[in-house]
Formats: sequence, structure tokens, C-alpha cells
Amino acid sequence: MLLTVYAYSGMSPSEVECCFKQILNGVAYLHSQGVAHRDIKPENLFFDTKGHLKVSLLHDVFVFILMSP
Repeated sequence: MLLTVYAYSGMSPSEVECCFKQILNGVAYLHSQGVAHRDIKPENLFFDTKGHLKVSLLHDVFVFILMSP
């Protein structure tokens, strides 16, 4: 997916890397809240007015509970 974004979006490699890191941070946050997003794809990613990447949770999520040992 990242190679496709780089090849067709006109984004620089550092911009693509920044977006990828934001996706990873977003997914890590969702997991920390007990939510698993089961449909990560470009159609479910958005930029806010400040250029921050957001992961949409419109559908296809799974809620789980993390158990402490």
C-alpha cells in the first residue's frame, strides 16, 4: 500500500513515512482502548484540517478487553 501511495500520490518518501507512522500510532491507540479495526484501507483514512491522518471507525471494528496478568 505504501509503495502505491508513493508512486501515485505525488507525496515524498518522508511524507509517506510520516503518514505510515500516524497510522501505526492510531492503530496502537485503538488497541490500547480495546478496539481492533478490521478494515484498514485508504478509504478509511482521512486528514483533518491540520494535516493529521485519522483512522475512521465507521464499521467493521471488534471490541476486545485486555487482561492484566
